[in-house]
Amino acid sequence: MTSLNITIIDIGEMVLCDLCNADYTDSEDEGGILMGTYSICPTCAPGIIRDAERTGEPFVRCPAQTRFKDWVLQLRGGRNTIEITIF
Repeated sequence: MTSLNITIIDIGEMVLCDLCNADYTDSEDEGGILMGTYSICPTCAPGIIRDAERTGEPFVRCPAQTRFKDWVLQLRGGRNTIEITIF
């Protein structure tokens, strides 16, 4: 029988780009996209959008005049955690 060891780490208000790991915790930058479960920052988004539009991959744009950090935290609905599962 295999047991799972799950560790959950609450990262509070920290927001990192899921693509480049840039820290947007204290940033005023607006924009970015959500692709699948990945939050992609305003810097990385243009290249990803070009590829997605070419291939038909779906994505959601951050609402106009909204900071990337605020949008990501809203999407996570208070569950700003990292979950580590060890089999």
